[in-house]
Amino acid sequence: MNTNLWLIFSFSFVVALSGALVPGPLLTYTILKTMQT
Repeated sequence: MNTNLWLIFSFSFVVALSGALVPGPLLTYTILKTMQT
């Protein structure tokens, strides 16, 4: 149970980290697009 929890935590951390690095400009564009509408 504890190992599974750490597995989920580390996996979500890597996904969040890579997600923050890669589609940064895309996220900014999406936010600007929704603010205009």
